[in-house]
Amino acid sequence: MKQTASRLLHLINHHLPALQNINGEEYSRKPAPNKWSRKEILGHLIDSAQSNIRRFVKAQYEETPLITYN
Repeated sequence: MKQTASRLLHLINHHLPALQNINGEEYSRKPAPNKWSRKEILGHLIDSAQSNIRRFVKAQYEETPLITYN
């Protein structure tokens, strides 16, 4: 567990400066009208992570857990 946490902290520290330097306008720019911006992609990943956390926490309390995806 400590090794995983250490690796995660390293990745955050390594990549955070580059993420902080992304221009807000560039971050919101869509490469094409039917494509997502970086901001939309990140929002989707965060939303998906929250949904997955909820599913797995809920499954811990079910007698026969069933985790499904649309």
